[in-house]
Order: sequence, then C-alpha cells, then structure tokens
Amino acid sequence: MKRALLKTSSGALALLASVISMLAQNPCVEHGPFYTGWECAVPGANIFRGALNWTNRAVCVGEQITPPVLVANPTFSAGKMRRWISYECAENQYLNHWETNTFTYSIGPLYFTPTSIPSSFSTPGTHVYTANVDGIAPNGVCPNIPVVVATVTITVTGPLAVTAWKTSCEDKFYVAVTNLSGISLTGGQFDLFVYFDDINKTYFTTLQPWSPTDVMPHGSGRVFTFCSTNHSITNYDCAVIFQGANICAASPKFRIITRNDLARLFVNTTQIGNPCHECGNCPGGAPAYIPPQSRPFCDDDLPVI
Repeated sequence: MKRALLKTSSGALALLASVISMLAQNPCVEHGPFYTGWECAVPGANIFRGALNWTNRAVCVGEQITPPVLVANPTFSAGKMRRWISYECAENQYLNHWETNTFTYSIGPLYFTPTSIPSSFSTPGTHVYTANVDGIAPNGVCPNIPVVVATVTITVTGPLAVTAWKTSCEDKFYVAVTNLSGISLTGGQFDLFVYFDDINKTYFTTLQPWSPTDVMPHGSGRVFTFCSTNHSITNYDCAVIFQGANICAASPKFRIITRNDLARLFVNTTQIGNPCHECGNCPGGAPAYIPPQSRPFCDDDLPVI
C-alpha cells in the first residue's frame, strides 16, 4: 500500500512538471490590438446659425416664389469621438487605452417646416415657415445638431381696387387706385399692364405722381394720370401692379372706360350774410344767410351812386 502511494505521488509530480515545462515553452500569443467602434465622446455645438438672403416678402396671388437660400452657412465647434483599444495577453494589459480624435460637422441641406415653401399661392393670407439646417457628424458617431436659421414670413397681398377712365376728346387717362392689399405700399412703383392677347400682360406705362418716399396705407387711395395717343387700350383688359422692395400687390383685370362728363349746375347754393343784421332792421326770425341780392346803404351820409 505504501509503495503504491509513493508511485502515485511521483506520477503527479511528473505530470505537473511536464505542464510547467509546456507553459514555459508556449507563452501567450497576442492577437491584438482589438478595436471597438467609434462612439461619441464630446459632441460639438452650434456657434453661428447662418443667414438667408430674405426672410420677409409680400407677393401677389399667383406670383412665382423662389424660396430663400443661405448666404452664410452655420458654423459648429469640433466634436470628439473615441474607441477602446485592448490586448488579450496579461502582460499586454497595460497597453489598453482610449483613442480619441476630433471631427468637424458638415452642413446639411436647407429645409423648411412645417412644409416646404410652394411656388405660388392662390389666395391672400400670411404664411410662416421655419428655415432649418442640420450639422452632420461623420458616420453618425454623434447626434446631428439641428439649427433654426430664421423665420420666413410670406404675405400674399389682397387686391388693388382700380377705376380708370378718359374723356373721348383727350389723350389724358385717369387711374384711381385703392389699396386693399392689407399692407402699406411704400416706394416702388405702380405699373399699368395691358392684355392685348387676353392671356399675357404687356407693360404699358408707370403711373404718376409717385415718388420713392411715397406711402399708400391700407385703405387709402390715389388718382394717377398718364397721357397717351393710343386710345385703343380701352378695348382691352388692364391691370395695375405695385412692385416694391420685397412687396407686390396687384389688381384684378379691369377696363378703362370712356366718359364725357359735363359740369351741370343743379342748385345755386351761394349765399351771403343777411344785410338786415348789419342795418339792425331785421324782422323776427330773419335768417342769417340769404341768396345774393342788392345791398342797400345804411349810412345816410354816404352818397348813392
């Protein structure tokens, strides 16, 4: 029995020595470094929101609209991304570390909310949009940075009410314009267009008097005039369009009428002060003013001529 135990112990020791020898001969084989994917370490931030070429405009019904564009891009501070680098062998664990890199944001396309800006509007009204741009991180490593560039307001103006006329024997035309657009019309100019083919309008003349500093508030009006030997325009539809800095207002089609107004005196309303009040001999209830009549002299010392 004793001899058997000695044999077993000797075998175990020999096996252990063999394993230690094998370990000494086969050290850890390193297959690293191993890399995780990039992740966001420090996101960037918006520094400047950018600028548009226009943010407020008044347009006519049916007028073609070109949406605003960026004239200055938004800017962003740099972000940081990181990844973990590791090794498998125990003797290389001290090499495990974070690798950190900085990155820049690219500029995404300009877009509008709640909807895109249409090419035209068919009815008067006011429409408000938000212009947005996103700062985009490479490969989506950090969240995009949304930026509100500006608020865009588009006012679709109401109509200009127009009455136009001329006398048959004159070359002078009269155009009475009332501003029902909903906004004040400042500077710019009022132009008369003629539809010679019933479809396309042709510029005819600019209405006067009007200067760059003139203002026509909503609800007010003015009578413009122009002279032309082309009396045939009374046979066609016309329109008046106001065009100012980012402002448009237009009238519906109308016709220039020919009329021959003559001044007629229906009632002579001219009156004078009642002379009896000056002479002190008015009967009771005498009116203060009467129609013109001969005035007597009340001073006996003055000669009657």
